[in-house]
Amino acid sequence: MFERYSEPSRRVIFFARNLALSADSALIDLNHLLGGLLIELRRSGDVFSLRRLLPEETAQKDRVRVRYVKTHNLPLTDELKKVLAYTAREADALGEYWIDPEHLVLGILCEENSLAAIKLREVGLELETCRRRVIDTKDSRLRRRESILSRILFPKSAFGIALQIALVVGVILAMFLLRK
Repeated sequence: MFERYSEPSRRVIFFARNLALSADSALIDLNHLLGGLLIELRRSGDVFSLRRLLPEETAQKDRVRVRYVKTHNLPLTDELKKVLAYTAREADALGEYWIDPEHLVLGILCEENSLAAIKLREVGLELETCRRRVIDTKDSRLRRRESILSRILFPKSAFGIALQIALVVGVILAMFLLRK
C-alpha cells in the first residue's frame, strides 16, 4: 500500500501509528496522521509552515516520545483510507510518482468535512493554494530525494563505486555465461 511513499511520508505513517498506540486507540485516524505530519516536519521541509501555523498541536506532538513498538499493525479508519486515496490521486494529477508529506496535506484538505481539514483551513490553508505551492516546490523535493538508481549511476562514496563495479562485473559475467 505504501510503495509509492517517500521516506518522509513513511515516517509520517510510522509516527501516526505510534500516536495511535500512545493514545490506546484501536485505529489510526486522521488526527493521528496530522500529528505524524507535525512530528516529521521537524526533520524534513515544512512547505506549508504547518508547525508555525499549529503551535499548540506542534508543542503537544513534540512532547510525545516515539516508541518503537513491535505489535500488530493498527487498522486505518475509513476516513483515513479515503485521505490516502486522495493523496495518491493528487500526486498522480501533479504528474509525480512519489508521495511526499506535501501530498498528504493535499489529501487531508480534499476530505473537506474532516476535523483535520477544518483545522488546516482555519489557519489559512486552502486546497488550490497548497496545490500551487506543491507545484512550485517540486524541484526542491526532487533534489531532496535520491533514488537507488541515481546512487548506483552517480556514486558519492567508496561503497557506491564498489556497488557500481559489482553491478558491471555481474552484467559482464551474465552475458559471458549466456553466450555459452
